[in-house]
Amino acid sequence: MLSWVGGWKAKTVLVLVFLLIGLNVLDGCFTAYHVANGYSEANPLVNAFIQHLGVGPGLFLVKLWVLPCAGVLWYGSTRSPYEGSRLIARSGLGLVCSLYGLVLAYHLSILAGT
Repeated sequence: MLSWVGGWKAKTVLVLVFLLIGLNVLDGCFTAYHVANGYSEANPLVNAFIQHLGVGPGLFLVKLWVLPCAGVLWYGSTRSPYEGSRLIARSGLGLVCSLYGLVLAYHLSILAGT
């Protein structure tokens, strides 16, 4: 039996968490491809990691941060004793998934233009 989390089924939250992780992996793959083909990373923090460590290790370390962030959003969305915290975490989870969707649309537009 699925539990409800402020109007969201717990399964929905879990799907969004895995979607966030998957979108992050795709963003890393597209970023590695674009950097290898002469484009530069727009995010200055990620770009600094790439410049200092190389494309593979730099992206891996930056993208590795999504796991604890996704865990915090999952915990906040499902396990927090405070409804306000659950609302903020669910909103954040939806917002981050939407933003990663826009980032992937940007990556795809670059691919379509080349």
